[in-house]
Amino acid sequence: MRTTFSSYRITPLFLSRILSLVLVVTLISSALLCHKFYNKGLDTGEATYIESLAIEQSKRDVDAFMELQEEKVKETLVKSGYFRDDIKLDYQTQDMAHQACTEIPITIKDPNGNDVDEYALLLAIIKNESGFRNHTVTNSSGTYVGYCAIKANRAISYMRQCNAYDLSYPYDTFKVCLTILNSHMSKYGWEGGLSAYNGAGVKGSPYSRAVTSTYNYYVNLFETQPSTWQGALEETETED
Repeated sequence: MRTTFSSYRITPLFLSRILSLVLVVTLISSALLCHKFYNKGLDTGEATYIESLAIEQSKRDVDAFMELQEEKVKETLVKSGYFRDDIKLDYQTQDMAHQACTEIPITIKDPNGNDVDEYALLLAIIKNESGFRNHTVTNSSGTYVGYCAIKANRAISYMRQCNAYDLSYPYDTFKVCLTILNSHMSKYGWEGGLSAYNGAGVKGSPYSRAVTSTYNYYVNLFETQPSTWQGALEETETED
């Protein structure tokens, strides 16, 4: 089962940064109060200078603390399988992909008769459409944007449905991709929906079979190797 966190942009990394910012304000305020108390006997210039030193030291301490805490959060998310080192997306983009999948679930069953693993499906689309590259391609058929190679002139209504604004921004392009897939799959089924996404008709096609194969690969990968954290890998090897 795919690991998920609370939806709609309250991501683990976002929450850790908000908490760290609160700590920044608290530490700086405390430093100012302490030095104002101890510097009552100093003239204004000396007191101001000491307070500025206190603020700078607090900032350095907070920066070091924030860096340490963010690394701890990332380590926890790698251990849980939320972030993976075998996915060709950086952690921030993986975070956006997870959030898009949480926000826009696919409502049909997959070819195996199970609930769709939206993250595995999204990765399968990305791999087959762009090879994990966030770029824009223009050819005789039109302009295709982002990781999911969405055709720009046909995306407007889907962008409105999911409140997306910029197809080159990963979070937006992931939401639009899933919105399109959900629409097509509800009409044409799994194979037909994938073909329709690629403009290859509404029945099974080489494209739909390629995406399905990649989807099954990721589903199996997540089940057999839930985490890429080295400790988890060592535990798996020990069990084998």
